[in-house]
Amino acid sequence: MGTEGAPLLPEMVLRTALGRGSVRALGWGRAEAVARLCLPFLRPTDRVLDLGSGTGQIARRLQSRVSSVRTCDVVDLSCYPDMSPLLFDGRHLPYPDASFDVVMMLFALHHATDPKSLLVEAARVAARVVVFEDLHISRGNDRRRGLIDALLNGGWDSAVPGPRSEAEWLSLFAHQGFALLSARRTSLFPFFHQTVYLLDADAFRAADFGPQ
Repeated sequence: MGTEGAPLLPEMVLRTALGRGSVRALGWGRAEAVARLCLPFLRPTDRVLDLGSGTGQIARRLQSRVSSVRTCDVVDLSCYPDMSPLLFDGRHLPYPDASFDVVMMLFALHHATDPKSLLVEAARVAARVVVFEDLHISRGNDRRRGLIDALLNGGWDSAVPGPRSEAEWLSLFAHQGFALLSARRTSLFPFFHQTVYLLDADAFRAADFGPQ
């Protein structure tokens, strides 16, 4: 998760007030749609961590709907000056155990070079985990999604495995000891399919799982 070296294209754009305003305007509809799809998995009293928060637009839309929202990422791409993420190394979350009720990873887990370890960390700091991810449908579909991903993230990272099929995501969660509480399939854009998963991190801890 994350890119080192030259500044990312989005990071360069977000250095200016005009750039931040443009990103907010362009991303408003998608962010609101994703936030609404996540709401059935959240409670008004939840303390939420948006892990891999990107521009912060989804976190912003959830702020008034839950108790609190914090953001964490490997690079600061927030388009809100008052909502800068806490930066981390992509593997170890800088929070004590049980700091949150929910960790959300929204289109973030497929960027992780070690998704298993990141899931372990999410289970350490929260009771529930919400994963919102693209699904592998076909190679052509993956190439189109990858192009959009590369444009949004400033480059193509060959170390990132990309989207998985529904069966592959479920297998990853099961092998890490998570219980699937709920899932909802959707399509935010034509030809692209996603699923929102609600995972029980308490089941992970009860099974005494660690990095696999």
